[in-house]
Amino acid sequence: PAGAVRAVDVHQDGTTWAMVGRDSTSVAFARLDADGWVVHEPPRPLFGGFDLAAGPDGTAWVIGSGFGGTNALWEFDGDQWIAHSDCSPEGAEAGECRREVSEPFAGAVDPDGTLWAEGVVATDGPPTYGYLRREGDGWITYPADPAGATITATPGVDSEFAPDGHPHALTETGLFRLERDGWTRVGPAPEPSAALVVALSVGADGTIWIVSADPAVTAVEWQRLAAGYETWTPVPIGLDGLAATDLDPTCIRERDPGLDEDALAQLADPVDRAYLIVALLRAVHTDPDGDVWTAIECSGVQRTEVDGTIGARYTTADGLPSLHITDLDIG
Repeated sequence: PAGAVRAVDVHQDGTTWAMVGRDSTSVAFARLDADGWVVHEPPRPLFGGFDLAAGPDGTAWVIGSGFGGTNALWEFDGDQWIAHSDCSPEGAEAGECRREVSEPFAGAVDPDGTLWAEGVVATDGPPTYGYLRREGDGWITYPADPAGATITATPGVDSEFAPDGHPHALTETGLFRLERDGWTRVGPAPEPSAALVVALSVGADGTIWIVSADPAVTAVEWQRLAAGYETWTPVPIGLDGLAATDLDPTCIRERDPGLDEDALAQLADPVDRAYLIVALLRAVHTDPDGDVWTAIECSGVQRTEVDGTIGARYTTADGLPSLHITDLDIG
């Protein structure tokens, strides 16, 4: 329905939604049905930042941090939109601004239709961030520090929703999964501990992938934790593996018109290249076979097999319409 695709989300049952920009500020939502995309307009225009979570049987949730910083929670039940909270001026006037102590900012839906989210779980004093589960018209909250470990909870970086909707989090003491009764440790922490995790992906078969940057060796490294959760396996992709897929200079100039030829030439330096790859990393997702798909703006899309070999790369030469990649998801 529009060219400005802001986000896509695919539920485990195949329900597919897209969030598109209507103009410079408002967004609309479309579901992919047998006959194509069908737009399901909310009762009023929605403005600001949103997270889209596809649910089963054509349902969806929209979590908003827009509206000038106030919260929003909308549900599509398969036929119509339900405003659980809308603190826009119109929503407040309609009596739909129901501010809660717990406010989500990103979420996913499990096979039973339960919404899991990250967000604010306490506001008495400085905001406290954690995880939430929708229960009736309210939330069950969970701390962001399973087993007392420290999490620098950054959505989509060191925390991630699995394909079944359940949150996973990396801490200094290990990998944790959130169930209804709380956090469960399912694996060790990756090595080296000094590395900065820049992406985390959880596969349907239990395979976990991370992308980390280690300042000590100026490297970007992929690591895999196979089902069974015993040992992280470094996968030798990093800078050397990415060298075969060049960062396209035309794309980089379009992205940052202020760069000159000297600046582009500096990308041959491993440190500069590492920083740029981290900055251009757009999505890392694990498919049902355990392979990992990586999207890097101005480079392309890459599939890495479980054994660490690069199975395929896709650029504009392979039909990708643009290297200005903003998101990627697994169907």
